[in-house]
Amino acid sequence: MLNFEKGLENYNELLKSELFQKSNKNEAETRFKIIDQIFQKCLGWEIHDISVEENYQGKYTDYIFSTSNKALIVEAKKEGIYFDIPIENGRQKRSLKGLISENDEIRNAIIQVTDYCKERGIEFAVIFNGHQLIAFIGSRNDGIPPLEADAYVFESLEDIQHNFKLFWNILSKSAVEDRNLFKKLTNNIGNLSFSKLSQYIDNYPKIRIRNDIQVELDNLCSIIFEDINLTENEKVTFLKECYCTSGALTQYSILSKQILENKYTNMFEDCKDIPNIKPVTTKKGVTMDLIDNLYKRPILLIGDVGVGKTSFIENLIHIEAPKIFQEAFTLYLDFGTSGALTCDLKSFISKEILKQFRDKYKIDFEERNFVRGVYDSDIKRFANGINADLKETNPQLYREKEINMLENKLNNIFEHIKYSLLHIQKSWKKQLIIFLDNTDQRDELIQQEVFIIANEISQSWNSIVFLPMRPETYNRSNQLGHLSGYNTKAFTIAPPRTEQVIEKRINYALKIASGEELSKKLGGYIQLSKLSNFLKIFLYSFTVTNDLKDFIVNISGGNIRLALEYVRNFFGSGHIDTKKILDIYENTGEYFIPLHEFVKTVMYKNNEYYNSEEFPITNLFNITSHDSREYFLIILIIYYLKTINKNKTEGGYLNSKFLVEELQNEGFTPKAIENSIKYALSRKLIESSNKRIPEFMSEMPIQLRETSIGVYHIINLVQNFTYMEGILYDTAILDEIEFEKLKNYSFNNSDIIERLKRTTLFIEYLNNVWNNANFKTSYPWLTYTEKLKVNMIRIRNKLMRIQEKIIE
Repeated sequence: MLNFEKGLENYNELLKSELFQKSNKNEAETRFKIIDQIFQKCLGWEIHDISVEENYQGKYTDYIFSTSNKALIVEAKKEGIYFDIPIENGRQKRSLKGLISENDEIRNAIIQVTDYCKERGIEFAVIFNGHQLIAFIGSRNDGIPPLEADAYVFESLEDIQHNFKLFWNILSKSAVEDRNLFKKLTNNIGNLSFSKLSQYIDNYPKIRIRNDIQVELDNLCSIIFEDINLTENEKVTFLKECYCTSGALTQYSILSKQILENKYTNMFEDCKDIPNIKPVTTKKGVTMDLIDNLYKRPILLIGDVGVGKTSFIENLIHIEAPKIFQEAFTLYLDFGTSGALTCDLKSFISKEILKQFRDKYKIDFEERNFVRGVYDSDIKRFANGINADLKETNPQLYREKEINMLENKLNNIFEHIKYSLLHIQKSWKKQLIIFLDNTDQRDELIQQEVFIIANEISQSWNSIVFLPMRPETYNRSNQLGHLSGYNTKAFTIAPPRTEQVIEKRINYALKIASGEELSKKLGGYIQLSKLSNFLKIFLYSFTVTNDLKDFIVNISGGNIRLALEYVRNFFGSGHIDTKKILDIYENTGEYFIPLHEFVKTVMYKNNEYYNSEEFPITNLFNITSHDSREYFLIILIIYYLKTINKNKTEGGYLNSKFLVEELQNEGFTPKAIENSIKYALSRKLIESSNKRIPEFMSEMPIQLRETSIGVYHIINLVQNFTYMEGILYDTAILDEIEFEKLKNYSFNNSDIIERLKRTTLFIEYLNNVWNNANFKTSYPWLTYTEKLKVNMIRIRNKLMRIQEKIIE
């Protein structure tokens, strides 16, 4: 690779050559004799990095230089076109405004290349007439118009020679990759201030105050959904009534069937040796390969957080193969609760195994006779060892030494459990099966440490160990070699149908809430009848139309745990008029929960206002620069992933390079695109094939695809008044006049008319940005907002009619 010293040496040689002698060259000759030579021989660009005379919508650019993406436009002018640059010796950084004010040639050239940059999303620009060169930022997103910013000016080829270090540091291939020109011309400004309405609300986002009924309903739901300790028989009943088989495709997901069927495909895009993993269930049920084979290595259950791995384990133990687990020593260790705070994982596992054997099988590994049975051969060897004479001469001392020997065995608790298990397995002829559950809720390092312990247990303890693991951890561990030496057996667990799980859980909760047994356990809660009515209201609303199903299925993104949490939190939420709902139901026998009521409970949680820091609802219009077009960048990322069909994998993934090219053609710079992609990944609006969320400075994932969460946002939520009103307080408003208009409306949440007016103004503001951006996409933003405005007018008219009746 060309370095600075070699680049300077080559430049000095070129200056002496005939090619660089001044003449009246035309554009083609200038490019060939000057630009090609300098950029390739002196700045380290390769021939494949450069495209010439590229056509874009009928306009041709002389040169486009690409790193991982298109990064630099060089516009060549005839050497006869002279740039009248004021001579300022020793000063390379100049104001573009000053340069273009006195020279039409410079102004026309800079405006031309700036337009090219904005249209193509290319950040850096150079104009060059064969001996004078101006380099600047052609496409900016920091609120500064390109023509009002600074540039680097080289007045002659000799000026480049004298300042070659600067020339190299801004235009060499490595410098453009590092965006040095941006850093030098902007002083790497990072902290930008924005005007948000949230700044004018005290204690934003505020805590929502709940009334007594809401609090008590919330407490009751916690008991029914989470806290009831089930007996063994009750657990079997619960699983039979509530468990849903994993892997079934839901009809309510907004994703294509192709993506749903290939949830874990392309997970190993960077692996040379792709590991063998298979689904844990088939059309006939749980694969017999999982149940029948005994492995001397951990059995990995691969699935995203919340897909139902714990439910699968419980169903496997109690329903699918109860005989196998009843005839074995079956232990269940939960790392999501009791193991959450421990640091020494081996110690936690050891203590939990000792406890479960005592409680479940009435076997005490530390009981005297048991210990002596385990180490019978060691006791006999001890009796024939160097202390044998003490047995007759000093039996007390002999006994103490023997006990001390056994204590040393017990002190190594992990080894003691190993020998104890081998002892009882030999005597009882029973297999040991251990489930190390919810390890996937812990960080990656702990997951890997648990895996190593699980491998040791399965091999040296003659045991079967089941270990859940997240796909991204499994992928990462295979890449780094943590799992490669263990010959693991892995099965994938796909989520069940979310809507089916919810219906079964609500019906089960209804049975509990209506039962006398629960009333006795809870001391006769007076609100049980209210909870029962609320459950009936929700179940009716959930089944009679698809709105709630669509929302919950897609926003939970296959995470069953989250979907149930959204439902549970609805009961007792401070954002619904609980008393009104119950009164209507008790008087009429019917109440339908509209979508906006449920959306608000998920979106606002326990806050008075929407808080963008909380999941699962994302503010699509979150921006990090003063480029107003960026309001729509995340939307277009998701939309292009959804609609581009060319070059997609079987699992629906698109190479991120193709996505960046499409978005550059919309005028966004690669850096802005990269930042928004990483943000969208962190919010689960899109996902990478290796399931990892890249850190800010890390490389972009190779393959990307949309998620149901992202698609629901850009199609459904943008047409939802509750969503648009909620996020407007959290959105930076770049137009000061529009911001003042928005600020003038009331912040009183009970004034729905004022809220409608403010939201309408916010939508019009975004529409103006959309129209001025001239995007080439087919995303129907204006159609969606028109539908939303029509719906808001309908809401307003309905409110006006209600107010008129009240006055009458």
